[in-house]
Amino acid sequence: MLPAISVCSLFYSSTLLSEYLSAQKYPAYKAYQKRVGMFMPVETMLRGLWFTVSGGKAELDDIVYGDTESVKKVQ
Repeated sequence: MLPAISVCSLFYSSTLLSEYLSAQKYPAYKAYQKRVGMFMPVETMLRGLWFTVSGGKAELDDIVYGDTESVKKVQ
């Protein structure tokens, strides 16, 4: 059990470091972190629902994905 926990903690800490460095380098990455889940795709969907209900989803999507009208045309 200890090797599995060690590998998972190494992976998680490495991901946190990468996320931190990306957020420092790219200003819009902080908005991306708010909008997209780190490991689970379901978390991305739940965050989208949360921002829809609480407001601010369009603004956040505009920062993360670009112009919301162009995103709708592609889909």
